Amino acid sequence: SCCLTPGYFYLTYPLSLTEETPVVFDLTYGVEDTYCTPERKYDDENILHVFAPQIGHLLGNCMGEVNFLDIYKYIEKYIIRRHFIAFLIGYSNGAHAAWSLAEKYPDLIAGIYVVSGSVNTDYIKNIRNVFIRNVSSIEDELFSDCYKKPGELLSSHEQYHSMLVENANHTDLFYMLYQRDYLSELLQSKKVEEPKEFEFFTQSNQFLT
Repeated sequence: SCCLTPGYFYLTYPLSLTEETPVVFDLTYGVEDTYCTPERKYDDENILHVFAPQIGHLLGNCMGEVNFLDIYKYIEKYIIRRHFIAFLIGYSNGAHAAWSLAEKYPDLIAGIYVVSGSVNTDYIKNIRNVFIRNVSSIEDELFSDCYKKPGELLSSHEQYHSMLVENANHTDLFYMLYQRDYLSELLQSKKVEEPKEFEFFTQSNQFLT
């Protein structure tokens, strides 16, 4: 199954769009957008905050990917009116979507802030040039897939940062997504436009053009 939404925007006021204005996508999916409410916003800085709740990244499903790219291109053409580098945040399915998109489009993503989302480790080397804040708990049912395995594979990645929450199950961890310090940290991360080296692995012909 997948959720296709047009996305909706929360603009800090007054918003001054410049070449430095960060664009943050919240990919967290919930029934009737339960998780994506106006209260869940970050307005400490001048940002364009995009709620794009979605699933559709599992088992080779490309619908979530298409949804994200449609929204990205809309912002690029009609709002920002320039090429931009995005930040992704998400919890659970939204975190998995953030991992997946960063692995497939590391050139478009500057950083991700993920809470309890599983990772496709086949592509994890693709995100060497992406800032990562990964949050989980030992009590989380997804601890191994969303925290232990990627942590082991990214142990030498300078931009990988992890955080373990005490006594929190998967549902409890939702409240860790909008931590001010972590959002500020994410937005301060800088994309290296011309890295000295990179790796990119894909099983899809569309990335070879």
